[in-house]
Amino acid sequence: MSRFLLKQKDRKKSANLRASVCGVRVSMLRKFSIHIIALIICSLTPTLIVVAYFIIGAFFTSSLDSVGQQLLSMSMFITFVAAGHAVILGLPISIIVKGYIDFTYKVAALCGFLVGFIPIAIFTWPLQYGLGSSSTINGVQTLVNGIPTMAGWLSYFQGAVIFGFLGLVSALVYNYLIIVQEHPNKQINKDTDPPPIKRTPKSN
Repeated sequence: MSRFLLKQKDRKKSANLRASVCGVRVSMLRKFSIHIIALIICSLTPTLIVVAYFIIGAFFTSSLDSVGQQLLSMSMFITFVAAGHAVILGLPISIIVKGYIDFTYKVAALCGFLVGFIPIAIFTWPLQYGLGSSSTINGVQTLVNGIPTMAGWLSYFQGAVIFGFLGLVSALVYNYLIIVQEHPNKQINKDTDPPPIKRTPKSN
């Protein structure tokens, strides 16, 4: 009888162990899928913003036909660049930062801005061109003999800030999706928790 009970206990232990291992695997798979979906959506966010900007601009200038032919190739390029920033830079930085501080919306916004700003600022640094180089944008001289003009510096910082803004918005979207999916009841519990009871000292 005692041997039978021991076997039953061993079977229950092994069943519980298998269930716990299975639960851990399911939880890991769920978290992985959440991060993949969040990365995809945050990679599409800059594309949607830029496409909406061009469509609105083309609507007011009556040039929808010419813009429509460029939207597909432009959308694919922007999505590819945004996905590279998100996977190669954004995701590792968020993992590192989470090891030290809480990845709040403010932290996510700052990290997203830097991820978008720094690479393009380095890639388009205007002093990388040699002497004799010149360029113009819409008829305005931006580079003269390898030296950027005031308009050139403004154009440089404007482009970098735009990329930083797109990174900021994408990081906020990513952080929001992660919080909502991993902690769906966090905000509900925060709003519905009863207020703490204030205890007043008893008077003698």
